[in-house]
This record gives sequence, C-alpha cells and structure tokens, in this order.
Amino acid sequence: MINDKTFKKNFVTSLTSSYIIQFSIMGISFISQMVIARVLANAEFGLFAMATFVNLILSNIINLGFGKHLIRTDYKKWGNAILLQLIVMGFIVTLFQTYPQIISFYSSEIVGIMKIYSLNLIFLTISSIFSTYLLKELKIQKMIIPQIISTIIYVIIVIYLGFRHYGVWAIIYATMISEVFKSLYLFCICGKKLLSRFRFTFEHSWSLLSGAFYLFLILLVGNFYNQIHNALLGKFLTPAFVGMFYLAYRFVLLPEKMISKAFRQVLYPAYMNNIENKERVQKIIKYSTLSVVAIEVFIYALMFIYADLIIRIVYGSRHLDIIPLFRFICFIPIIFPFGKYTESILIAYKYEKWNFYGLVINLLMTVLLGLWLIPKYQNYGMGIIRYISPVFLLIPIYITTKILRYKLFFKEYILIYLPILAAFLTLIPSLKTRLYFLPIILLMYSLILLLEYKYIYSEYLDIKKRFRLRKQRNKTVRDPDGEK
Repeated sequence: MINDKTFKKNFVTSLTSSYIIQFSIMGISFISQMVIARVLANAEFGLFAMATFVNLILSNIINLGFGKHLIRTDYKKWGNAILLQLIVMGFIVTLFQTYPQIISFYSSEIVGIMKIYSLNLIFLTISSIFSTYLLKELKIQKMIIPQIISTIIYVIIVIYLGFRHYGVWAIIYATMISEVFKSLYLFCICGKKLLSRFRFTFEHSWSLLSGAFYLFLILLVGNFYNQIHNALLGKFLTPAFVGMFYLAYRFVLLPEKMISKAFRQVLYPAYMNNIENKERVQKIIKYSTLSVVAIEVFIYALMFIYADLIIRIVYGSRHLDIIPLFRFICFIPIIFPFGKYTESILIAYKYEKWNFYGLVINLLMTVLLGLWLIPKYQNYGMGIIRYISPVFLLIPIYITTKILRYKLFFKEYILIYLPILAAFLTLIPSLKTRLYFLPIILLMYSLILLLEYKYIYSEYLDIKKRFRLRKQRNKTVRDPDGEK
C-alpha cells in the first residue's frame, strides 16, 4: 500500500493537472462555441451530434473495457491488450471504409460523414492507450500540453472552416486533426518508456477479456446511455431539434465537466492505491462529493436565473429559442450527484457487474420512457428522462457502499442544495432587475458556505487547528533547541 505522503503528493499533483486540463480545454472550447454557433445552424450541430454518438460507441467497442482494467493489472499484459485493440480497430475502420452504408439504418444523412469520421478511431485508440498509462501512474501532468495544444488546434480549424462555409465538416475535420496531434504527441513523450515495459503476445488474452468483461459492458452501455439523447431525438425528431438539445445540454454540462470531471478522473486510481485503507477512501468520497457539488449547485442556480443573458452572449440571438429548454434541463448534472463519485468504488472492489445491471435497467427505462415522452413532449421529454434516470443508477451504488460500510452523506445534501432557493428570481421578467440582486445572491452563497463548513467539513478540515499546527512546526524549525 502506498504511503500517505507519496499518495498525497501524487494525488494533489494529478488533481491539479486534471483541473488545468479541464479548465483550459473547456475555456478554449467555450470561446470557439460562441463563434461557431453564429455560423452553423441547429441542423448541422445535430448531424455532428449523431455522428459523434456512433463514433463513441465504436470507440467503446475498440476499448474492450481494458481502459480501467489495465489500471488494476501489471504491465506484462499490456502488450496483449494493445494487440487485441488494434485488431478490433482495424476491422471497424476497414468496414466503414468499404461499406459505410452499414449505418444507413440509423440515419442516411451521416453515411458520408462516418466514412471520413471513422478514421478518427485510429488516433483515439492511440491516445487512450497512453492516457490509461498516465492515469495508472498518476502522472496526469504530462497530459496538460497535448490536451491544451490539441484544443487550440481544434478551435483555430473549426473557426476557419466554419467561416469558409464548410458546415458540419468544419467540426469533423477540426476534431480529427486535433486528435492526430494529441496521439502523436503522447506517443513521443511516453511511447518509448511504455513500450519497453511489456512484450506483444497473445498469452494473456483470456484473462484480459474475462477480467474486463463487465467493464467492457459498462463502458459500452454507459456511454450509450450518456449519448442516448442523440439517438432517441435523432430517431423521432429532425436534426434541428437534435441540434437544439445538443447546444442546450452541452452548455449545461460545461460546469460539470470543468469542476466535477477533473476530480472524478483521478478518483479511480486513488481508490485503487488505497483499497486497503478504508478511512482514507471515506475521506476521499466525502471531500469529492460535498465540496465539489457545493460549488456546482451555486453555478447552476446562477445559470438558471440568468439563462437569457448567458444564451444571448454564448450562442447569439439566432439561438434564443433554446432558453426555455436550457432552463428546463439546467439542474440535471446535480440530481443525485453522489453516485458519480462512488461508482468507481464498485470497480475498485470488483463489484462492477452490479454497476452493469443498474446501467442496463437504466438504459431500458430510458428507451421506454423515450418512446412515450419524446413524441409527446419533444426535447422536453428527453429532459424529463434525464431527471428520472439517475435513480436507477443509485441502486447498485447504495448496496455496495452499505456492504463496504461507506457513507454517502444524504442528510448533508440539504445544505448543499440551499443556493437553488435563489431560483425564484426568474419570476422577475426584467433582466436588469435580476442583475441588481447578484450581490445579494453572492452574499447568500457565502453565508451558506460558512454554514456548510461548520456543519459538514469541520470534522475533517479544522482550518484553525491546521494554522495552529503549521505555526507550531515553523517555530520548531526556527528554534529546534528551544523550550516547548
């Protein structure tokens, strides 16, 4: 088991790096989104969303569930894993190059797009191999430069091609070129070191496939569930409707990706490094859930109140019709959020098949509700589904944490959600009047944060005690022979 000092250093460094990556990527992408939204129509965003959905499912098939499984295995099996992934990737890419019409059953409009876009799977596979290695070693800081530069490349290309009237192809080409750069960069900085640690052999094929079986199913079903809105909306509605939901939902997920995803990226390696230290794992769960979500709730409350201003600034006046939908789906990321920070516990303790069963039930319920609600309520039907579905994912997590004797802190969430009370300000039609209330909202948030610290965090985070101990240590260093 890794010692406390080494773990803290690696964890904090990786977490900081993850935040730098997420904030940089989302910030740069945010700027490009503001520009490109003024050039492309909803229908073009819809086509890209549908093509991305297909590509994501294909990349999950290529992954074979090895991503998280390799983090808990030794390096002698990695060569075998890469060989298997390359074989599957070669078959899929060849299939789409020779017979792209295979996707026509879903949408005839993306057949031509997928013939080109499927080539991106080659570079996604390369990137995922090296990203898994850096996660296993908790060396995420090495991903900062390639992630940021590839994002800048994406922004430059998508804006340039967008203004040259390439339409949906502006996003496709920009995505592919940026992924080419990232995969090549990662290969250059850690390819030699990684490749020298294992040999290519099929000796471990069965143990790899059996060990990653449920992880593969979770990856496939989980990402299918995450993108199911594109599939269901694309089946029942026009690309314009898909584009509206894509733009609204993409921005709603922006704070979650910037704040929460960065934290969750390092949780699984952190759990694996402390699997025998339950006290430390419990602290990680508590800090990650309550601290991060407390910030997210405040941000989403502000997004709900000032939605009209945000959409006008970000997407422009041509997309003002998505404001009601934006407000309707605004709180989706913070509904039952503790599941996001504990789902890796199931994998760390090898209860992943329970997670898979929960995902299957959730996916089936989503499809059934989609068949009923989307034709009736269109995009709002999909929003209702996104609010309901997290309940089914909590079942295996709740059972597992009970068995392992971890707490999920249900009672503490009463305080976490207090900033939502400010949402009543949307009853005021004047944006100018609502902006006058912003200092009052900030003051309310500060008082809530103080209350949360007193009630929730002081057990593990006594600020006064920490300052006192630090002062005492500094005094000891300055005067080691002095009296106590």
